[in-house]
Amino acid sequence: MARGKAKGKSKDKPTGISTGGGSTPRFSGFADAAAEASKNFPDRSVVEFIPTGDILWDWMLGGGLPRGRIIELSSEPGVGKTTTALDWMRNACSLGFNGAYLDFENAMITSLQDGVGISEYIGKHYVLNTGQTWDDLNSLMRMYLDKSAGVDIIVLDSITSVLPTQLLGEDITPESVRPGLNARCQSNFFQMFKAPIADAGVVFILVNQARVFIDMKNANNCRLQGAGGYALKHYSDLRFFLKNTGTIKDEADNEIGASVAAVSVKNKICGFRRGIYQVAYGKGVDKNATVAEYFKRTAGCVGSGAWFTINIRGEEKKVHGNKGVAEYVSENYDVVCDYLREEGLFRGN
Repeated sequence: MARGKAKGKSKDKPTGISTGGGSTPRFSGFADAAAEASKNFPDRSVVEFIPTGDILWDWMLGGGLPRGRIIELSSEPGVGKTTTALDWMRNACSLGFNGAYLDFENAMITSLQDGVGISEYIGKHYVLNTGQTWDDLNSLMRMYLDKSAGVDIIVLDSITSVLPTQLLGEDITPESVRPGLNARCQSNFFQMFKAPIADAGVVFILVNQARVFIDMKNANNCRLQGAGGYALKHYSDLRFFLKNTGTIKDEADNEIGASVAAVSVKNKICGFRRGIYQVAYGKGVDKNATVAEYFKRTAGCVGSGAWFTINIRGEEKKVHGNKGVAEYVSENYDVVCDYLREEGLFRGN
């Protein structure tokens, strides 16, 4: 009995599918189209960085402040968001970069700018502007994102303080409450300015306030998080939550600073990283104290009672107390930072 043909898939190539090729006209056409498209729609995947002046933050940010990207700093009140952002800007200005600080909380004081050391750059590399509404912010952003303005860093403090223009002049009544209005304004803002920020190569730093997230289904799931709608979370490239982990006191038992833990909750540059740094009240980020704390965890700085023995590259020295370690770091900052990298800390920028 004769058997019919076995059913199965044909070995012939499906019609309508091209396999491409090395130097075919099809490939040449793609190269021409890609070159033409790149003129108006450039590749922005290569990131340039502006140093923060602090080895820990440079590491957590993936190499420094990334140009053309959005960074969010959020925390409870009084942790050091404004001081940290000002310190970054001061270091950038000292390197010749230009920065604009947009104070929409209308709370900046001269003594803080003097203490951080940024006042000397006013009118040269630094400008402070105040505003109130989203219209004010739009005007400032359009001005500073123009490449002819030469701005390298913009800090917005804080995004939750920007008022929807529709509410300006209204009475505060239950009828004036418009759920979701500010979140929609934020969404429109990011849709309008995300690409121009990248195109201008400007570092855009958002100072944000923490709010309590209330889970109506599970009361045990209430937690602190950065304020704002989902647009803020989606459009930010790096998001850090800061938390005060303890106070720093001087010999007279006066509070002079705080130890702050920074945790990345989103990082599209280098992945999730965390660290603890020191903030000196009214003076900025204390990079020497920060490095000293990490230095004391290594074999190069061994404590015994109130004294520390420092031994790096065959050179031994004894110093007294935490202050002595910080003074040694201040005098040998680059050497100690290189040693920490050799020990495996702050690698992977």
